[in-house]
Formats: sequence, C-alpha cells, structure tokens
Amino acid sequence: MNIELKLIATMLYHGDFSPIVKGDLTEDHFQTSSGKVLYNFITTYKRATNGAAQFPSLNTVRNRFKKNAIELPDPDPGDTIEDLTHE
Repeated sequence: MNIELKLIATMLYHGDFSPIVKGDLTEDHFQTSSGKVLYNFITTYKRATNGAAQFPSLNTVRNRFKKNAIELPDPDPGDTIEDLTHE
C-alpha cells in the first residue's frame, strides 16, 4: 500500500489538513506522481471553488480522479494523521 495515498485518504476522510496548513507537509515530501497530483489538487481546491470550500472531501477526490486511475484506499481507523505524516 502506498503510504502517500494512505495519508491523503486519511486526511480527506477526517477533514484534518493540519500537516498541510502548518507547512509540515509540502509537495516536496511526496515521491510519487500520484501523491504530488493529489497534494496539488487539495491545496488549490479553495481557489478552484472560488472559496466556497476550503478543502475537498474524500468522495470529491475519488470522483475527480477516477478517470486518472488514482485510487485512494479506505482509511484505516487505527491510523493517525500524525503517524502517517511521520512515515
């Protein structure tokens, strides 16, 4: 399982984007093209929706990238955003 996609799915599921907001997580932390694409989508979502929404939901991202074959895993309730960010 790709840890980057697992982290993104968990943040989207919980609506907790604190690692991005605090600057603890940047595009440079992602090593895969899928991770970079999703990170950029999440960080530009507010601008793309004219400020209507701060960040997208898990379903929004899944639907948006279904055609691009980027499949986000179901978040594991035992995972924390802090642990996944550290990994």
